[in-house]
Amino acid sequence: MHIDITALSQGVNELESVLDLESLDIKSEDLVLKEPVKVSLRLDVAGDDIRIDGVVRAVVEEECSRCLTGFERDLEAELHLYAIGARGRRGDPEPDEDQGEGMLVHDGRQLDLWEEVRSAILLSTPMQPLCDPGCKGLCAACGANLNKGQCKCGERKIDPRWKGLDKLRGQ
Repeated sequence: MHIDITALSQGVNELESVLDLESLDIKSEDLVLKEPVKVSLRLDVAGDDIRIDGVVRAVVEEECSRCLTGFERDLEAELHLYAIGARGRRGDPEPDEDQGEGMLVHDGRQLDLWEEVRSAILLSTPMQPLCDPGCKGLCAACGANLNKGQCKCGERKIDPRWKGLDKLRGQ
């Protein structure tokens, strides 16, 4: 996502953008974007410095980590960035990896937020997505989806080594 800085006025600027799925280059088996990504930005320009606050919205398809069922959810991730101009800062050191999280440097003409939007989507994806917080998962013995009812494998066989614990519990 490229922003033409020369078209921005001093003060607050609002920007809406829709990004196609190919431009974000998200190739993950665990996350599938179902529709174009919508980005809403508020750019506050003060001289060469730009404060960027925004929201990235998308609909994603994921696979539940407990029951392996595919489901769709609305994804919403916030962006909070600060971009400084590189011109006129001869005494400042070159920007490097230590410039701080959310800090960007622009050339006075364009600001590229492609990586920040992509990262916001990936970082807002849970490591273990759930179709529902109360998902019961799959039966460990037969693999039946316990959200759809009890499995047909019957009573679980108890390992004879644990019989002594049953006596302690009063069973």
